[in-house]
Amino acid sequence: VGDTYTEQGCKAVAFGKDLTRNVKIQSDLDTSKEGTYFVVYTVETFKFKNIQKVRVINVVAPTQG
Repeated sequence: VGDTYTEQGCKAVAFGKDLTRNVKIQSDLDTSKEGTYFVVYTVETFKFKNIQKVRVINVVAPTQG
């Protein structure tokens, strides 16, 4: 809780073609509140429609001690 999250991004490649610039990123991440959040990466391809991958982010309170 309270830390800054830096988006790591992702790379998308299909059949040797770099599709990374077509990746859309959605997230409801709130580092001020404890919880489990999802970062969803979506890339649209003509052959496979929408492909999604999800990164799970757990925001936890710092431990004392």
